[in-house]
Amino acid sequence: MAWHYARAIEAIAVAGKAELPLPMFTNGWLGPVANMVEPGQYPSGGPVAGMLDVWRAGAPKVDFFAPNVYSPDFDGVCAQYARPDNPLFIPETYPSVPNLFWAIGRYAVLGYSPFGIDGISDEALGSAYQIAGALAPEILKYQAQGKVMAVIQGNDGSVKEFEDATGLTIKFGDVRAAMAPPSAAKTEEKKDAAPQAAAAFGQRPKDTRGFALVIRTAPNELVVVGSGVVILNAKARLGTIDEVVFEKGQQAPGRRMNGDETFSGNLFALDANRVEVRKVGTYTLH
Repeated sequence: MAWHYARAIEAIAVAGKAELPLPMFTNGWLGPVANMVEPGQYPSGGPVAGMLDVWRAGAPKVDFFAPNVYSPDFDGVCAQYARPDNPLFIPETYPSVPNLFWAIGRYAVLGYSPFGIDGISDEALGSAYQIAGALAPEILKYQAQGKVMAVIQGNDGSVKEFEDATGLTIKFGDVRAAMAPPSAAKTEEKKDAAPQAAAAFGQRPKDTRGFALVIRTAPNELVVVGSGVVILNAKARLGTIDEVVFEKGQQAPGRRMNGDETFSGNLFALDANRVEVRKVGTYTLH
């Protein structure tokens, strides 16, 4: 079934490109998923992860195969579809600002489209798109150099990658949680993350996980986009911390943050209720 659907779509793509050579993709319903585990209960002949090799062979003129991501394992789906022969594009998913920046920083996603955008009232989501659009030239430039990374609450591997790459320490939550003993901070993280794992389709609450998109623009300079994160001195030290604001879709310099705003240079925090951007200079002691 997958082979013959792929061949049919290939014929359509070839005919379409003969008229107008635009990139073409399929929009794929995933499976197996909960309550739909047997072939036939989901569109098992479509471009699901297990059939991607068949579709790539059967439809070589289709530029990429794009997943509709409603699985709680967002990262797992992204990892399946982000392949050397298949750039990641997400045409349909839950609205989630953390997932948006995770897909940008981790998988260089081409596009991310929450379903029913006209019915979503989330100021953070609008702000996130404004920021992503304004930073797109820097993101694209430094992605090509391997200097863009993402960190997200609940993914310990991403935390370690950040700390190894920057020499700084990152925590999630507010300043009080970051400065609390490790056991207390761990409890706070679990309490924040638990509702996300338990949420059911159609009842998912707003995604409040802490996250950061980090662009290394120079050896001792970072641009950090994030929400609900706290960054502290470790092997590297925080030097200058500049607020970045956006006016009519363009970057503009904000305040230079000092003193109590940065806890005397020991840490800086990004508000958990909004998406913020900081340009950070670091240094090391010899």
